[in-house]
Amino acid sequence: MEPAALRVTINVRLRQAQAAYERPAEPPVVPAAAPAASATEPS
Repeated sequence: MEPAALRVTINVRLRQAQAAYERPAEPPVVPAAAPAASATEPS
C-alpha cells in the first residue's frame, strides 16, 4: 500500500484494536442500591 505513512497508520491502528480485544474484560460497575424508604418515614 502506498504511501508508506498510510501503511504505518493502518498497522498501528490494527495493533491497537488487537490489544483492546486481548485485554481481559473489566467487571461491570454495579451502582450501589439507594437506601429503601422506611414505612415510618413520611413521604
